[in-house]
Amino acid sequence: MNNQRLDQTDHMVGRDKSSRAAVALILPPIVGMVSGTLTWLLLAGISVWTWLAVTPGVLIGLLAFAKTLERAIINNDTVEGFVTVDALNSLTGGEKLVTYGPGVHFCFPWEQRSAKNVVYLGTSDEEFKGPIQCKDGLVNIKGSFRLRANICDLPAFISGLGSMAGDFSSLFIADLVNHLSKKEVRWVLKNVKDLNDFLKRKYIEEVDGTMVTSDLEKRYGILLEDVTISEITADKELTETIGVQAEMKIIAAAVINFICTTRGINRKEYKKLVATGDITKEEQGVIRDRIMAASGNLQGMRLGQETYVIDIRGLDKIDPELAKAVTSAAQLYAAHQNTRSRK
Repeated sequence: MNNQRLDQTDHMVGRDKSSRAAVALILPPIVGMVSGTLTWLLLAGISVWTWLAVTPGVLIGLLAFAKTLERAIINNDTVEGFVTVDALNSLTGGEKLVTYGPGVHFCFPWEQRSAKNVVYLGTSDEEFKGPIQCKDGLVNIKGSFRLRANICDLPAFISGLGSMAGDFSSLFIADLVNHLSKKEVRWVLKNVKDLNDFLKRKYIEEVDGTMVTSDLEKRYGILLEDVTISEITADKELTETIGVQAEMKIIAAAVINFICTTRGINRKEYKKLVATGDITKEEQGVIRDRIMAASGNLQGMRLGQETYVIDIRGLDKIDPELAKAVTSAAQLYAAHQNTRSRK
């Protein structure tokens, strides 16, 4: 990952550091001497003995020196940035917002400071979620993204602090809607990793490692470090429909395996017998019902009591290989039902 996304240091900030250092070293002594001298002259001018005026003059001079020096130094924590307002530059039409990174720095004493302009440079987590309309239904997506302030553009970060999270969330959902509009819900539910790769390539880094910077990052002065989808769920009715479709496929496969086992044929021969009518729909239906009954899962089946009894009782009269095939197919279906119920 690009070092800029990890290291937020003051050397990345562009400001006139040499001029600020010179002023910080020269101005405090001058202010101290001038203040002390003026105090001494004032007291001497009102007939205070000269030697008595020296002490207040020295004290006032030292105090003025200390205060000016304090105003000429900024001390930030390890993961902290600070933005000041250069009052002098603002009067002359120059750059009025000045950024300082972690550590101790010289500044102009006339720069205005405010606690609300202190910026945390570490990573913060935000969540996003929303409905996505796919080709055959609706899914709900939930995820998170991590971001941090870009030390190179802290003024933009401060100005957009209240709305950036919502704008990024809306952007992610909009891109996913566009990306998944032609995908089926079943594909979406199975391919969370692919969707996370899609978001990574679009917002973090491309396949060749090139870092991506979106327009929204530039606007808000932030660095996006990660975007991850953590959960995808389908609507209850759609989930049930998908489950039914999966059951139908498993039952159909179990019926084919059962007939192939009992007749000693392969799937290719099975298709030929179905086409010629040697394997009828009635036979397939009876076998399907027996598999359902043997598995203990009759949900959705509308069997009459007579059919159910015949199916169950009939199992103990078939040959061992046939019973084994029925049991194997039923267990396959029952395992699917149990897995679904745990979800």
